[in-house]
Amino acid sequence: MYADHHFQIFLHIVLFALWLGSSVTILVMVCWLNMHGDESSERKMGLSSLKYLVRVPKTVFILMLPMGLQLASNLGLITLANESTIGVWIFAIVWLGIDWIGAPNRQTSTAQAMRVVERVIQAAFVVVLGGAGVLSLLSGAPVEASWLATKMVIYAGILVVMALFDFTLEKAYPQLEDSREPLTGGKQMLSPVVIAAGLLVITIVLLLVAAWTGFNSWRV
Repeated sequence: MYADHHFQIFLHIVLFALWLGSSVTILVMVCWLNMHGDESSERKMGLSSLKYLVRVPKTVFILMLPMGLQLASNLGLITLANESTIGVWIFAIVWLGIDWIGAPNRQTSTAQAMRVVERVIQAAFVVVLGGAGVLSLLSGAPVEASWLATKMVIYAGILVVMALFDFTLEKAYPQLEDSREPLTGGKQMLSPVVIAAGLLVITIVLLLVAAWTGFNSWRV
């Protein structure tokens, strides 16, 4: 059990590193497209890479859901039966499938329907996770550990930002795919590409805050 727990911690750290690293990489890619994407060949190459890379942070986030609950259960912070663990993993796999089918770069009717379904899932998850975190911070229940309650609130906030990022990127893809369309436009309203970059910066900051919160809890 002791070895399993530490292996799960290792996997949790690896997933977090992938989440943070991919978010930084996407930010660099978006900024590169914004600055050097006026040539159609460069834009096509960058967009091709972005379409696959942009799925990594959400994939990692979904996989961290059952992993984080398992770690909290190992530490005795929450009670999680074996049946509940299986159910959480099934939910994560279904969510992952919906996310990939409804990727922002896909414009089919099925993809659009899956994006609607995922937004409902995300909204419900934000309410449940964020609400439980806030309630725990105020009353000490259902989670007694304040650091874990804080991370729950942070992760709910990150999911909101990630949802906004997907929505913004969905609007940005037609602009990115049209080689005749400039990515920036002087004094015009900020382009979706620039807004997506700003949302990525917010995500990265929140991730670092979450990591610092978890690190301090282990150090105490």
